[in-house]
Amino acid sequence: MLDYSDYSTMINELEDTQSDEQPLREQSREQHEFVEKKDGMWDPDVWRKMSGRPRMTYDQTTPIRNQVAGELEQADFDIKVRPAGGDATKELAKLRDGIIRNIENMSNAVEIFNHASRANITAGIDGCRVVTEFVESDSFDKDLLIVPLTNFLNRVWYDRTSEKQDRSDADFCWDIQSIPKHEYDKQWPKGSGTSVSTVQVRSDRRLDEVVIGEFLYKKPVDIEIVQMSDGKVYMADKYEPVKDELEAQGITETDRRTRKGHLVYSRMFDGSDWLEDEVDTIFEWLPIVPIYGNFRIDEDNKPVYYGIVRNLMDPQRAVNY
Repeated sequence: MLDYSDYSTMINELEDTQSDEQPLREQSREQHEFVEKKDGMWDPDVWRKMSGRPRMTYDQTTPIRNQVAGELEQADFDIKVRPAGGDATKELAKLRDGIIRNIENMSNAVEIFNHASRANITAGIDGCRVVTEFVESDSFDKDLLIVPLTNFLNRVWYDRTSEKQDRSDADFCWDIQSIPKHEYDKQWPKGSGTSVSTVQVRSDRRLDEVVIGEFLYKKPVDIEIVQMSDGKVYMADKYEPVKDELEAQGITETDRRTRKGHLVYSRMFDGSDWLEDEVDTIFEWLPIVPIYGNFRIDEDNKPVYYGIVRNLMDPQRAVNY
């Protein structure tokens, strides 16, 4: 198990992770540039050799990409919660379904999912994140929200040992991003101002920006759960505050046990050291969710993913030529 408290161990693992996956990320960047960069659908060497002659682009790739993206945008991918036996009930499933729909509506999740899907179709990787935010500035209540992660391709990296397509088996991940220097100085006035040098978040990063990272990791914890006479199950820390209220309704405790679980912690860092102490979150799973296309684990036990554009690049270049 990785020593989460040791900065050197953490940063070395990040370097190794990026080194392993960098060739695949480069392919994904090339797929994005192919359809988004001006004259990107030409082979660079051929483009230079044909200087002074017509160099037309007969784009047959974008319509195919748009067709697939359009079909996905018209599809209904709403989460459906259904009872699956045990203590599950239709009423509880309906309640959770409503909560999830509310989170999606407040987050404008459809737009986030559509944008991530289009990036996934293009290059095989994108994603989003679940966060908590205060309901109002003067409130202590928080809402769950789904937010986009711009530049997901360059900023998010996962535990190399994870194998599942949704990375739910990952023990840790990193979110690397560039922020303005004045914002860095405001949040961490004692920080060194050194950028994380293991990844180039953006090729045109200005001198007045600092590249920092957030390290998210799961720690095993024992969670005590309580079963009630009406069949509902509470975590012990959530049960104690409402114990008297439940007893007044004739609902009593019937059983109690401890189960194994996880709690996600977060810690910020820069290119030289930790920026702050670890902070616990409300999450049991890593709150950054990837979306992969054509995903599999190859014979070297490494992930493989790519978008629809990859297999269209050579035919498109031949048409242009």
